[in-house]
Amino acid sequence: MDFEIYGDSIRAGYGLKEAVYLSSLTAFKLKNFAYNGATVFDIWADVYKDIEKKKAYALVGVGVNDLIYSRDPDRIFQRLMDIVKRLKDLDRIVIVESLLPVKKKYFLSLYNFSEEEINEKIKRVNYLLQLSAKDYGYYYFAYDFSQEELSTRDGLHPDEKGNQLLKIQFEKLLKANKIS
Repeated sequence: MDFEIYGDSIRAGYGLKEAVYLSSLTAFKLKNFAYNGATVFDIWADVYKDIEKKKAYALVGVGVNDLIYSRDPDRIFQRLMDIVKRLKDLDRIVIVESLLPVKKKYFLSLYNFSEEEINEKIKRVNYLLQLSAKDYGYYYFAYDFSQEELSTRDGLHPDEKGNQLLKIQFEKLLKANKIS
């Protein structure tokens, strides 16, 4: 069975040879459609292009780029749910990842908002994702990425050690939900 990845730079493996935590998917044919800078609006458009209806898993992880562009957390959540509905219509079993918190002010100094402000918006999106998982019929992957030293200089992407931590947590999700 295929395991498809839809998302932004974290799912694409920003700064790494590959998204290390996705290496847990050895039993699947992995198709990574993630790319740097992707937003929920990009991914929404992507899932309406040349995707056949077939049984497959689909991992969706996107949203922080939207917050950078000052989009409303509720609007981001709603577009994520549109993506989930579309993928489910295409017979996908969907896993939605939580958004990682922003860690360092280096990255934030390039934009007109504070670390606290963007992390509050991230918490809002994650809260809505967790709250709605059952109603929308997807698995919610909420990982703990609270250790600042596990991110790259920009404070946004996990480094090699951070990806190893995500891999451990991702494997627990797969095992707990008998996804193999």
